[in-house]
Amino acid sequence: QEVYNLFIGILKDKILEVIELARQKHNLDTALGNGVYFTGGGANIDWLVEKIGQTCDFNYQISQNPLLDVSNGLIKIINQHEVYQKYFINNPIKQ
Repeated sequence: QEVYNLFIGILKDKILEVIELARQKHNLDTALGNGVYFTGGGANIDWLVEKIGQTCDFNYQISQNPLLDVSNGLIKIINQHEVYQKYFINNPIKQ
């Protein structure tokens, strides 16, 4: 239980850190008001997603096909990077 609580605490801190970093660059209040959408392999760990949603106190949804969401999204971003460049937290893609 102690290790579990420590793990959830670290996850919560990292999620909130990423949200704050993104908020500094973009107006995320509206987006966060709509909730967070979980994708990727972690979305298949039901208890983890539920615990993160409860701990961070935001609405959330889980993708219907989380294992393909990440690769499909990356393909879209790579093919249209100029459209999504304003959402990058770090350096833009250089050609």
